[in-house]
Amino acid sequence: MTMQALKGRQPDNVSAYLKPREIIGTSVLVMSMLFSFNSQAKNENDYDLQPIEELGKRLFFENISDPNRMSCATCHAPNTGGTYNVSGVNLHQVAVTGARPHLRPQDLEEGQEKTTVKNAGGLKPPTNQYVSFLHDGEAKGLQKLQLAGQGPCGIFPCGGAFWNGRAHGDIVENTNLVFDAGDASGQKAAIYSKYLGPLADQAFASPFLNPVEQNHKSKEDVCLQVESTKWGKELYYESWGVSLSCQSDDESATAFARFAVALAAWQMSEDNNRFNSKRDTALAEDDNQQFPLKGFTDLENEGHDLFYGQAGCVICHNSNGANGTHPLERYTDDSYHAIGVPRNYELPGSPLPDLGLHPTLVNLGLNPDVTFPFPPDS
Repeated sequence: MTMQALKGRQPDNVSAYLKPREIIGTSVLVMSMLFSFNSQAKNENDYDLQPIEELGKRLFFENISDPNRMSCATCHAPNTGGTYNVSGVNLHQVAVTGARPHLRPQDLEEGQEKTTVKNAGGLKPPTNQYVSFLHDGEAKGLQKLQLAGQGPCGIFPCGGAFWNGRAHGDIVENTNLVFDAGDASGQKAAIYSKYLGPLADQAFASPFLNPVEQNHKSKEDVCLQVESTKWGKELYYESWGVSLSCQSDDESATAFARFAVALAAWQMSEDNNRFNSKRDTALAEDDNQQFPLKGFTDLENEGHDLFYGQAGCVICHNSNGANGTHPLERYTDDSYHAIGVPRNYELPGSPLPDLGLHPTLVNLGLNPDVTFPFPPDS
């Protein structure tokens, strides 16, 4: 029986992640109120997903790791705006512990000594929401990495994914693995090319293979785990028009690149970028769509005025104009700024500080009980 691209359907083992959650209580942070989740907006069953988006969504929420205990959603939890959702880790350890918390002797490279340091990365996971998204069929938001003074950049470099931009936007494209002119996948180039960019590169980089994250040893291992699921082969065929095969290194590499494109497709979908914060809803429902908004409290309207005025937040947290009324405002300039965050010695292994990118503030107040994980090494 053919699997249909159902409306926002979730893998069974993570269905709780995206259930609507009621926000209780009042945050003392004005900006948290502005960007908090609107519980009256669409729920997860209101979005029609194309097969490529459905494939990406299942890849995102399935525990594709060794051991089988970690998914993309582990670090990018929907209930905290696409960031990590454990306050104790965010406040102290900072980096998320990998699928294998402690390395075994067989996990060590030749000459590497056993350590008691937790098997974790050196940076906090940035949000995966409102990074790149589709609007009227076109890719918006984060662009390819560009140097300062080029394209949309000002005096700072901008674009690219990860805190340091190393997923710069043309890595997957340059593999020449995604579209094959000799089979049905070649016909997908016209409609799937919009998914090539920093998000696809980030997935390809790849957390699946990183020993401090999902810890698979090879692209073949990832391919085989996806192939073994109830949905993997069917959704892959519906998405690409060819069968999923992991029989050779070349076939596994091709499938792996297409997994990255599928992950980008879902992360760029409306399902993941709902623009349903309290600010979004209040702005859309306001008679003249100008501040002060009728749907805001006096304190929230005051917070907006401070953000765009005396507090100067808008200098960095701004993507669509200087007054906060654009319906697609993401509150990030996608640029890289050295803001002087000191070294954090609580990170496992005590790595040196890294330069950071301003995160989006949309849905930052989605869960008032969680301390959020940024800047990247604080």
